Amino acid sequence: MTDLGSTVDKYQQLEELNLALNLRIAELRQHLAEAESRAVQLYVTLDDATNVRLLPVRDYDGQIRDELMNLARQSHAHLRVAIPYVTRGGYRDLTALTTFALEPGARASVMFRRPDSGVDVRIHKSFNSDFRRQIEIGKLRVRYMGQEGRNGLHAKVVISDSREALVSSANLTGYALTSNVEVGLATRSTRIVHALTVWFDTVFEQAYTLDAVLAHNGAR
Repeated sequence: MTDLGSTVDKYQQLEELNLALNLRIAELRQHLAEAESRAVQLYVTLDDATNVRLLPVRDYDGQIRDELMNLARQSHAHLRVAIPYVTRGGYRDLTALTTFALEPGARASVMFRRPDSGVDVRIHKSFNSDFRRQIEIGKLRVRYMGQEGRNGLHAKVVISDSREALVSSANLTGYALTSNVEVGLATRSTRIVHALTVWFDTVFEQAYTLDAVLAHNGAR
């Protein structure tokens, strides 16, 4: 009888614990639903201990933009940037990102999708012109990936000194960094950052300079 009573007590305790857990899950689901209705960006950090942190943020909070700029400021050796699209609304962020890395003495490698429209070409001509001196002395390398009307760069990756990286859905456009629904994953995992660095360097070596892109356009 004593054993049976003890078993019943444990069963009741488990039932109570299960009920409390289900109530807590329901509360969390409601909280996430309310947060999601306000969110325009979900920002995720992942470290070697696999700790994940989801921060729903309201528009104009600029969480992804802040992380991009922090990565550039923290670069002491080499900033790698893969951003397919840049618009006039995001050009200031592009130049700030590049300047933050170059001013302390780091090198920067920036890779874009091949520009197709006349507006895109003008933006990239401006960027190459604004940083012409840094390009000439080798501090800044700029490349373009893709073929006209076909495949091209689509990944958005920023790597700081092969030490920290941000992978996100955001291009450098005004909407992407302020009001679009975007997601970003920042990591200091040595294994993940190394894999991203190898990926970037491999793709970068297959990409073209803007002069090569423009020469191909003129040859058509």
